[in-house]
Amino acid sequence: MKALGLEAAMPTFLGGRRQFSAEEAN
Repeated sequence: MKALGLEAAMPTFLGGRRQFSAEEAN
């Protein structure tokens, strides 16, 4: 769930790492 907050805070930074973050949160 932490990844979701980070994604919303830095969508540009996690733009290409969104999939990676989502997988880590899982």
